[in-house]
Amino acid sequence: MSQKTKRHLSAVLSVLLLLTVITGMIGCRKDGDGTITTVTPGTSLSTSDTTAPGTDEPTGTSDAATSAPGADGTTGTSPDTSAPDTSAPDSTTDTPATSGETTTAKPDNTTSPSTSGTTTATDAPTTSETPAPVPGKVLYYENFDKYGDISDSKTTLSKLGWNVDTTANGAYKNNTSLYSIKVINGSRRLYISNISDKSTDSYVIVLTAAQFGAYHEKNYTYQYDLIYDSAADASRYIALVSDYNGQAYNSFHFRNRGTANSQLHYFSQWYTYDGGTASSTGSGSIVKKLLGKNYSENTQVFSGVNVSIRYVVDWTRGNSVYMRVNTPGYPGTGKWTLVSKGSAKATEYFKPESLGGAIVLKTGGKQCGYVDNIIIWEGTGDEPTDKSSPLLTSTTKGCSGHRFVGGESCQNPSKCTYCGAAGSNTKPHNYVSVPGTSDTRCSVCHAYGSNASSSWLLKTVPSYQGGKYSSALYRSGQGIDDPLLLKENESLMAIISKTNASGFDDYCKKLESYGYTQTYTNMRDGNLYAQYTEDGQIIYTYYTASAAEVRVVLDKNSDCANDSFGYTYTAKEGDRTILYQYGVPMHSTAAGGNAVDTDGQKRINCGMMYVMKLADNSVYILDGGGYQQFDDAQCDGFMAFLREITGQPTGKIRIAAWSVSHGHSDHMGGAALFFKKYCSQLTLERVFFNLPSYYTSTTIFTDGRGNHSKLITYIQKYFGNDVKFIQVHTGQSFYLADVKINVMYTHEDIVNASNAVSNVANDFNNSSTVLDIEFNGKSFWLLGDINAPAANVIIKNNSAETLKCDIVQVAHHVYNRIESLYNKMQASVVLVPQSSGGAVKSAGMRSVMNSVKKYAQDGMIYYAGDGTDGIEVKDGKLTHVYHEKVLGGGYTGWSW
Repeated sequence: MSQKTKRHLSAVLSVLLLLTVITGMIGCRKDGDGTITTVTPGTSLSTSDTTAPGTDEPTGTSDAATSAPGADGTTGTSPDTSAPDTSAPDSTTDTPATSGETTTAKPDNTTSPSTSGTTTATDAPTTSETPAPVPGKVLYYENFDKYGDISDSKTTLSKLGWNVDTTANGAYKNNTSLYSIKVINGSRRLYISNISDKSTDSYVIVLTAAQFGAYHEKNYTYQYDLIYDSAADASRYIALVSDYNGQAYNSFHFRNRGTANSQLHYFSQWYTYDGGTASSTGSGSIVKKLLGKNYSENTQVFSGVNVSIRYVVDWTRGNSVYMRVNTPGYPGTGKWTLVSKGSAKATEYFKPESLGGAIVLKTGGKQCGYVDNIIIWEGTGDEPTDKSSPLLTSTTKGCSGHRFVGGESCQNPSKCTYCGAAGSNTKPHNYVSVPGTSDTRCSVCHAYGSNASSSWLLKTVPSYQGGKYSSALYRSGQGIDDPLLLKENESLMAIISKTNASGFDDYCKKLESYGYTQTYTNMRDGNLYAQYTEDGQIIYTYYTASAAEVRVVLDKNSDCANDSFGYTYTAKEGDRTILYQYGVPMHSTAAGGNAVDTDGQKRINCGMMYVMKLADNSVYILDGGGYQQFDDAQCDGFMAFLREITGQPTGKIRIAAWSVSHGHSDHMGGAALFFKKYCSQLTLERVFFNLPSYYTSTTIFTDGRGNHSKLITYIQKYFGNDVKFIQVHTGQSFYLADVKINVMYTHEDIVNASNAVSNVANDFNNSSTVLDIEFNGKSFWLLGDINAPAANVIIKNNSAETLKCDIVQVAHHVYNRIESLYNKMQASVVLVPQSSGGAVKSAGMRSVMNSVKKYAQDGMIYYAGDGTDGIEVKDGKLTHVYHEKVLGGGYTGWSW
């Protein structure tokens, strides 16, 4: 089945799934007076055009991520230090406690949040719905009292038996939090610090799926105490999350400002359980109920306030969340208040088998705080009094109870979903002979018999003979099929070191003897490249002479082989091919972040977009600018620009291809907003890129996950499933009309040949795809945002003659010091994705500009922050043929 066919099938299934979810979201609630009221208990948070699809941040945040250098975190508003309002909140009858901090108490639910879908709550009615009175067995308890003060994070986690979760295991981010144990207010607590410039969401596993999985299949309750400390802003949080497997989990994100989100995270989507009442900001808000204060978006009102959070998991009736203030003097002190009542019908994924089995402590961004008295017990009853003998600890060995899935074929072996143990009921391989060889191949999973006990890890691909195999496979990322970015859809790469060109030739012959058809071959500077297909399987392999290494890529994402992707067109008299650097709003002095410019408007100092008007009057768009740079005026202006350069005042503009250099939003978000507004006037035929995997130990790669998911969502939503896609690899070449695209570098080139770990040097920009684009006898190198490690690989793998070019795009908006590459290229035309003032902000940037200026002819240096400029080859000479001012205004806070 082709990738395009899979996309069509996926679209149909998505529609059916959406109908199922919508149907399941319509339920009934019994009100306090016994009447039945029809309600809509939950909605997906990622269906609105104005909501960014595919992000790990739940609704209710105001963070605006940016990849611009120098965009540091802002300091949050100081906590409200005024005297607390001690007047009783609506619908409460208990007298606030006046003694010291409370640690345990029976839930006394006297307040119910609104279950409407609005975010501004009205006064909540009294409800008699309370947790069942019978306490269950204690499953886990940790109060940190048995430890002395511990300042080292690694030692703290070791003592607790907790383990940091990583992206390699499926976490959305790699952990940046630091953990210690210290005394505050007379009690020893866990302290979490996550406030550095690079701090992001962090996950630490308290109980693994193996330890807790069987218990999570039944109703249970967990509870913990929380005191917020410093934070970057008031929207941050710390929370225990449950039923976790990295991709999916239940959560109650209680934010420092006094709102919360009671949600299920399922891959890239968020589903709200309570209609949004926990995020209410009116008289029924959490901050009003518990502290008696009015909501303020930027005030860290709960900083320093000790609260307890009780999360009740009820697979039949839906989850409930209660909160209690333990600090004296507030309306919510000493009593439990129901702050969220969910519905089991909020989403079809609300069932144990759809989720994971782990309990995880999550730090939601730049937030510090104290956690204490973590307790988990069976059932939905009251907190057990005796906590001396919990059934589990974080060091409990073995599996709490196997739940085997799969086994219906060898393609999907049976294994325990909690501990990973292999089941015994997997159907065996059905090996058949491979014609022309002595090998066999399974007719079901396509694994070769000769690979069964071999160290060759691409089991469905014929093995390479000779050399040294990498100890693991490198995950090469995905395409445009699946916005969920499921792990099993990733392309995979094996690396063979200590080999040679002869060994590569022998491997190509072996592939052909196994029935593979060669669809592409190329040679450059002693490097060899080839592509093969067999029954829908695409193999791309290449030999790098300078490293004596071969890479074999099992490409699971390309719709077709290289020879079927592009197309050719012979230019006729009067046809013109023009390269444009499209102007986007940029800060005049590269202040960094969303800084205020001299005219009082906010602008970023990143983003880039290039357009080639091809000889057949179609256009090729390269990257797409940042979403901060595409307001309505810019979108309208870009549409007018496309009509101007193609001479088409009406009808659909044909986009022959769109390529994206890497996964930062300033290289795709603007085009995405443009596509959203003008898709009815456009035809998008092809997309190509090579974005890395987010399931690796390379921390920095996770920066692009949400953007990749959004990119897929935009393409599918506005252009359907007929867009042709290939995942490009180094050495590939193809035509778009009269223009030849040569792939010179991808993130696959900077991978350690021994352990298959990326050597991007903790800089996501080194995952940029580098292109050499030939038109009318001239070459244009698009460098994206590469830094020195990638530049060094490019220099090492290519000859001086290959590296010389006519036009160069200065990498990463002039921030990166790769003068050695510019000196090899010696480009006579320089395109700078930066403002002219910003390009000389620092000594390093001035050095970069000096290195490219010495080769530029006739002052042919053009800045994207200063305008749109067009370059055409006339009589064999590069000629400046177009200039127009930058359109659009400053950034005012929209997203994509």
